[in-house]
Amino acid sequence: MDLNSNIMIPEYWTHKEVEMVTNASSYKELRTVAFTVIGRMPRPIVQVSGPISTGGAGSLEENLKRFARAVSLLKREGRHVFNQIPFEPSIQKIKGIEEPNVDYAMGILEQFYLPIFETKVIEALYFLPDWQSSVGARWEREQAGRLGISVIDFNI
Repeated sequence: MDLNSNIMIPEYWTHKEVEMVTNASSYKELRTVAFTVIGRMPRPIVQVSGPISTGGAGSLEENLKRFARAVSLLKREGRHVFNQIPFEPSIQKIKGIEEPNVDYAMGILEQFYLPIFETKVIEALYFLPDWQSSVGARWEREQAGRLGISVIDFNI
């Protein structure tokens, strides 16, 4: 916790990165922060995949609760988790600006996640139950197969 403010600083982040994400106006800006955070994380790194904005528990809020629980469980197992939850408020804001009238905003997948996956620094994707109900999770599973990233079905 940053004692100079009431903002919780996510693990591996600095106050400056929280500010950058909060003020970001493009997926590219978010990706820059993600690469910085990932750069200081111990290896191997894993990530949770599953419904966020489509499918799953039926709402963004409920899906993010499931994500948070999965991240917490993986951390308790000693995994180093790239946690995308801190990016989500800005992702939603940018989607509304860059892709306001589409059924599914592919920009976040193609401009944020794909470049991260292509570095192969994410060693494994832990897929939440009902991942098939998510456009993004189905896409991530396809990319994992293409790039040789391990896929683990995570039944929480």
